[in-house]
Amino acid sequence: MGLSVFLDDNANLGTHCADCHIPPVTTGHTILDYQPDSQGVPSLAQGEAIEFMIMGDNLETANYDHGMYNIGVRRSGCGPDPAITCAAEDKGRAATSGSVNPLTTKQFPDSLVELTALRGEASCDAATVPHVGCLPPDVARFIPDVPILPRRVTNGAFKAPNLRNIKYSGPYFHIGDSATLRQVVEFYVRGGNFPNTNLHDKTVDVDGIPPLMFPEFDPTAKAYVEALVEFLANGLTDKRVAFEQGPFDHPQLFVPNGSPKNHPDQDVVIEVPAVGKEGRATELPTFLNLDPQTP
Repeated sequence: MGLSVFLDDNANLGTHCADCHIPPVTTGHTILDYQPDSQGVPSLAQGEAIEFMIMGDNLETANYDHGMYNIGVRRSGCGPDPAITCAAEDKGRAATSGSVNPLTTKQFPDSLVELTALRGEASCDAATVPHVGCLPPDVARFIPDVPILPRRVTNGAFKAPNLRNIKYSGPYFHIGDSATLRQVVEFYVRGGNFPNTNLHDKTVDVDGIPPLMFPEFDPTAKAYVEALVEFLANGLTDKRVAFEQGPFDHPQLFVPNGSPKNHPDQDVVIEVPAVGKEGRATELPTFLNLDPQTP
């Protein structure tokens, strides 16, 4: 049942999980999706590095980086008017790299969509400097040469992660917003934390899941939610990972854990004992040893 809910086999549920966490890899942001050529340039003929769709505000179509979505975890804007700004907390894919583009005197964007837009920009004033659009040639050679839509959605967009063995990778979301997988499911059931302030950038697939609402009162919703959590926690878990068996064993590790008092130039080191190919005697713990079903 959990797999069926995840795959949205019953169209009346509208979970949309597999739209972004595409099976069997359970993400849409991989080398398989980008299909780079021998030079590392994403192939738009074979891959899906740059996509387009209508966003949560149901306005004009926008380009976005494939596998990167704004799901409304934190505030990333103040509504559908991009001219209205507020204390946005999540830049996500809209962040910049720190390296300055000599043709614009601004930092290079992280987003492939924004880099591609710069490659096709015709108004860059760089007549005395070698350039392709508004990119230096040594950058432009790695960027697809395709037209980009006027509307581009990168603000607050983060990678849809691989969900395999997710039982052990809490807390969840890029800010550690949720401690358990049940809390993750509840996030999607309610339609995100900030659906209104993120509406301009938010993916349409995160819009609440009414048939899974109010499981404390609706036995059917309760069964759906629990089955989905069970699938995420155990259906996607590899026993070899759970017990750190080969090939997922590891040698003795020394992990820096801060510095001694009054000695910031030194490291406090934690030893993680070696685990051989036979693995550990007990399963890996979850975050804070919480049951994945804990609301």
